[in-house]
Amino acid sequence: MNKDASKGIGGSTLRHALRTELLDGFSNARDLSSRLGVPEKDIAHHLEHLGRTLRGAGGRLEIEPACCLACGFVFRKRDRLTSPTSCPICHAERIQPPRFHVEPGSVARSERPGTSRLKKARSRPMRWDDADDDRDDAWFYEQKFAS
Repeated sequence: MNKDASKGIGGSTLRHALRTELLDGFSNARDLSSRLGVPEKDIAHHLEHLGRTLRGAGGRLEIEPACCLACGFVFRKRDRLTSPTSCPICHAERIQPPRFHVEPGSVARSERPGTSRLKKARSRPMRWDDADDDRDDAWFYEQKFAS
C-alpha cells in the first residue's frame, strides 16, 4: 500500500473519509473504492482497521454478508471482508458482494466513566523466585532461630 493511499478526501485521512461514507448507509467495496479514489483491494484492509477503531470507541462495523445470486446461499460465517469467488453449493460465480455500514458508538471512549487516556502501568510478571518472599523469609527465620 502506498503512502498516497492514506490521504483521504478534503485533507482528512482515508479511514475518516471511509467512516463518513459508511455512516450514510450500506455500501460495498467497489462503491467505496470509486467514491474515495482508492483501489478496491485496499478497501478490505482499511475496513479491518476501521472495525477495530470503532470497537474501541463503542461503535461497530455492520456487515451484510455476500450471497449467491444463482441459488441464494448466504455467506454468514465468512470472516474475510472481501467478496468470495464462487458459491460452495452451486459453484456459480455470480456473487453479490458484502455491504458495510458503520453503527456509531453512543459515548466516546474518553468520556466513559472509569476510563482515562493514561494507561495504568503494568507491574512486571511474577517470577518463581519472588513469589511469597515474605512468607518464605519468615519461615526460614523461624526454623533457624527457633531452636
